[in-house]
Amino acid sequence: MRIVGRFLGILLLIAILAGFFVEVVAPRMNWSAAAEPGPAEEWLADRVIGGWITRNASTEKNPVAESAQNLKAGQADYKEHCAGCHGLDGGGRNRLGADFYPSIPKLTEDAQQMTDGEIYFIIAKGIRYSAMPAFEVHHKPDEIWRMVLWVRHLGHLSPEEKTAIQAEMRAREERHKAAAGEH
Repeated sequence: MRIVGRFLGILLLIAILAGFFVEVVAPRMNWSAAAEPGPAEEWLADRVIGGWITRNASTEKNPVAESAQNLKAGQADYKEHCAGCHGLDGGGRNRLGADFYPSIPKLTEDAQQMTDGEIYFIIAKGIRYSAMPAFEVHHKPDEIWRMVLWVRHLGHLSPEEKTAIQAEMRAREERHKAAAGEH
């Protein structure tokens, strides 16, 4: 009986401390997306999100063949849905001129270490509280797999492709600056 009482006492103490943290300590912390998180927060977020992706993503390789037509379709969907945040070149420079936490992944680095199934899973499901939206409700699996093809291709752009993308990025920047000057 004493063991049960002690156990319940410990549970009550944990609940009180957790409530104190949630109601008093956490609201006083800097939750700005521009602020660097502390090591404990970063570790916890990496463990939880990384574990969720690893445990739930398929190990499947991309079933869509890498062809010029599929890459072009993947690039078009990427430009429409992803480039605003990840940049046309996948470098993580967003066109919004905003700070994000977690920071926007560089698809030419981070994503290249992931499996096709993990990239698909992230695009399809999104990641809550990270600004990464889910696309599976409004996009067919083949469309998402073509975006995976393009994300993979971003890490291996030819010099001609890099030049074309950089020119498009500069043109977009100039249009943005011109439009901002009009206001």
